[in-house]
Amino acid sequence: PEVLSFMLDALQNYESATPTPTAEPTPAPTPTVIEGKGDKILEDINLNGNLSTLHFVTSSSRHTAVKFHPASGGSYDLLVNTTEPYDGYTLLSSAGRLEITCSGNWSVEITPLGTTQETSFSGKGDFVTPLLVAPGDAWKIKNTGESNFIVKQIGSTGTDLLVNEIGSYEGEVISDISAGESCLFVITSSGEWSIEPIS
Repeated sequence: PEVLSFMLDALQNYESATPTPTAEPTPAPTPTVIEGKGDKILEDINLNGNLSTLHFVTSSSRHTAVKFHPASGGSYDLLVNTTEPYDGYTLLSSAGRLEITCSGNWSVEITPLGTTQETSFSGKGDFVTPLLVAPGDAWKIKNTGESNFIVKQIGSTGTDLLVNEIGSYEGEVISDISAGESCLFVITSSGEWSIEPIS
């Protein structure tokens, strides 16, 4: 609940600061990059009040996990859990610690979320979109991966789980996030995916 409150506050602050889309996307923020090998705890992850992305990369083919322990206490969030090489993005929404379990080399890149005027997105693997203004509440979503496919849309009034399926997916969904609301998408996928608004 406290993490969700932080996320909603951050999105509401963004929404009030930018009631209409700006002419240009914000410049790419400067990331914090940390490299290491083996099991490691990264202390004092401070986002300075910003929603941020965690880009984690490893070539290890053994079990790898990344846990985020919020500074406020409570249970951890399992951000990465795989036995394959990994290159993907997840969302960080509060200060805390990262616990990395990995037998090989790895890198962590933490970047504050930027904004975009784009409303259609595509990619491969786990991803977090920049902040956008929802053009509507209906979306067309596709996925070609074989593992769990999850799409969450997080807005200034709440979070909606749009898709939670195993394997390939193609469908149309209506979101609780309304047109004109600031939002972002968090995608979990092992394959290629796309999200686009239905006009």
